[in-house]
Amino acid sequence: MVLALMVSSYTLGSLMFTKKVKDEAKEIFSDSTEIKPEVVTEKDIEGLPEPVQRYLKYTQIIGKEKIKTVRLKQGGYFRINENKWSPIQAEQYFNVDGVEFIWVAKTKFAPLLSIYAKDEFIDGEGNLVVMSLYLHQAECEGML
Repeated sequence: MVLALMVSSYTLGSLMFTKKVKDEAKEIFSDSTEIKPEVVTEKDIEGLPEPVQRYLKYTQIIGKEKIKTVRLKQGGYFRINENKWSPIQAEQYFNVDGVEFIWVAKTKFAPLLSIYAKDEFIDGEGNLVVMSLYLHQAECEGML
């Protein structure tokens, strides 16, 4: 009974957290004001430091479509203490037009404890939320 209650609480908390992140990401993507794709021009990189201009020209970005929104996935390790590292998975959403982002990550902190973090900057305001959910991390595959 107690185990079923723990699993139910964990699952509900995970689903609510994930749904909120996904809804917020959809919102910042929908806020993009891009109607017609724009391309990067020489004028766009004027005023940037010379090494940056050289690099952008080397990458052949001139004439390519400007990036307005991005979704990326990250993986790596989070240092828990001096001798312990824990795998971490994260996703980040950017909207260049609105200068907005959402970053959400999860890591297994202990055998029955996963830590979730969400850092965001939306509508000119930042917010960081960290929460822990008790259950083995294998139970939360597909969260991100």
